[in-house]
Amino acid sequence: MKDNINKPLIKCILTETGGNSLDVSDYIDEWENLEIVMSRDGLSDVLTETSFPINLIGKGKDFIKDVFSRKGLYGEVILEVYRREEMSNEYSLIKEMPIDFSTYKEYDERVTVESSKSELIELINSEGKTKYDIPVLEVKDEIAWKYERINFVNNASYEIANDVQFKATASWLTLTMSLSNSELIPGEEVEFRAQEFEHDSVKPKIKSYFVESRDNEEKKISIDFGGMSISGTISKLTPIDKNPFLQLSIYKYNRNDLQLSNATSIMSWAIPVIWDRANGTFDAYIFASIIDVSLFKDERLCFGITTTEQTPYSINFKVKNFKHFTLKYIGKSKNVMYVDVVSPAKLLQRYIDEMTGIKDKYTSSISWDEDVQIMIVASESIRQINDANIHGSPNDFFDWMRVLGYEYSISDTHIRFKKRELFYQKNSTSMRLGIDDVADLIIQADGKHAYTSVKIGYKKQNYDTLNGRCEANGTYEYTTGYITRDDNKLSLISPYRADSIGIELLCQEADKKTTDKDSDNDIFFVALKHDSGSYKIDYSGNIKDENTGLEMFNWQFNPYYLVKRNESMIGINAKVLKFKSTDMNRTAVIIQSGDKINPYQDHTISSKLFTPVEYNFASGYIGNIMPIIKNGVVEFEYNGTKYRGFIKEIRKNYAVDTETTWILWKSE
Repeated sequence: MKDNINKPLIKCILTETGGNSLDVSDYIDEWENLEIVMSRDGLSDVLTETSFPINLIGKGKDFIKDVFSRKGLYGEVILEVYRREEMSNEYSLIKEMPIDFSTYKEYDERVTVESSKSELIELINSEGKTKYDIPVLEVKDEIAWKYERINFVNNASYEIANDVQFKATASWLTLTMSLSNSELIPGEEVEFRAQEFEHDSVKPKIKSYFVESRDNEEKKISIDFGGMSISGTISKLTPIDKNPFLQLSIYKYNRNDLQLSNATSIMSWAIPVIWDRANGTFDAYIFASIIDVSLFKDERLCFGITTTEQTPYSINFKVKNFKHFTLKYIGKSKNVMYVDVVSPAKLLQRYIDEMTGIKDKYTSSISWDEDVQIMIVASESIRQINDANIHGSPNDFFDWMRVLGYEYSISDTHIRFKKRELFYQKNSTSMRLGIDDVADLIIQADGKHAYTSVKIGYKKQNYDTLNGRCEANGTYEYTTGYITRDDNKLSLISPYRADSIGIELLCQEADKKTTDKDSDNDIFFVALKHDSGSYKIDYSGNIKDENTGLEMFNWQFNPYYLVKRNESMIGINAKVLKFKSTDMNRTAVIIQSGDKINPYQDHTISSKLFTPVEYNFASGYIGNIMPIIKNGVVEFEYNGTKYRGFIKEIRKNYAVDTETTWILWKSE
């Protein structure tokens, strides 16, 4: 023991990568700066950080100065810090850390540099925002995603201009209808077109139409007619005693048989005519109707007016108060897509390699707790672009994982993601402090995690399509019922997209072979399962739009389930979430195991990571503050009361025997 008295408590060694080493224990000034910090990045694992200024004199100054003169900011030197054991002559390694030469300052008598917290943490902090273009071919999975497309609403809208005059001598005429808007899946063998004015008084034939099918498959078309008014006159040309009769009809006929007599009336509306000598006047309102019709190959639909017994009359009228005339049918593309997908673990490793510039210098992994295979998809891959890239940043990846309920830990040179709850092990004990180890306890509220509202989901997408109204994977907003003078909103918005409609639209762009798209840099993720040598969509459930009947995938990532994934974080202070709004579909339901779930409902919160209370105290604890179980509970007693909490931050100086500063979150 006597021999230890003269031995320094701390020993420090500088080693240049691929070069010499030097014991600088006698050349470090101001040992009190040697502070080691254990803290969390947000709600992540407890990370060990060491960052402090080092004042080097004598040979220590010369060592650092020499490296800087030769290599500048690219100097590579490791500082090893050892502490003498209490009962032996041996030194134990406390920490090794790189020197950050960007902090180099040279004075007359000394050189000052700072250690890095952790090279991996420093890399994430400095390079995490950088956008990288990762070639999909270099990281894609061996198995492709066989995307068999989803149903879409093919639709068209027609207009009849008000006050346009229709005049003809005929027993049959069609109304002029302009096509104001239409959407068709690329490759769909259906034609939407403007209907032309046509009349025939002798042998009535039909040529005009507003829709025609050339597909072998049946098309179940729904027509929504909003109604309109018709007013005008009709003059008898032949001596008929009875009043003339007009009828507005939607007819179906075959393109190879144009005879009106062979056409089928799908829907008809009688137009009454008031007979006045030789002239008849009519003023009628045609009521709104919804008509369903099956259309087969070569069949057409037209919208027209017929007279009594096909007798020619001189007709002169105007259409007024035309509401709307739309049609739609459900269908999906026959063009099955094989899309390259990327494993999140592989993308994470690639980001780490890109940040370091050295392959596998650091390693990474993800401990998934999922029933499906989560895969990442680049927009350009969906569009079938040969040289597709994933355009994103490591920070985007980290933020996406947090939205899914995962946090990271760093152990030496390895970063690992796992469920957030695993970093708060309330049934495991990290350490117990003695009665005499705690002083100056301050108990204070943790307002940071007392959220007033929650915004969760995905950035709003502006689709240039009627089908975009069906998408339910958008942003949901909730309130917690907690009121404070400052709004404290928890924002969990994924940088990656999970909207089925967006994926389908990009596939349609590929079908059309367009060259540019605003969403080309977007990144998607999908829930897949292995099936016969490929990935396929997991349809153990779906999102269904009740207005159209469209069924969409990625139900697991609807904001309703994102809330559940983050329940323990939300529940730090919240007991209930009250649904307030969404910027996307409000008529969707989630179908899971045959059950219908309303995603726009309130949530009762039943779990929490910790209680929003902090224990702040000083400790004279002289043991190792880096326990094997960092994420367990720290137990201590103060003034006869026992406390339990999770490590938020611990600061300890190993060079001098000063008090350690502790901050714990209260455990339940």
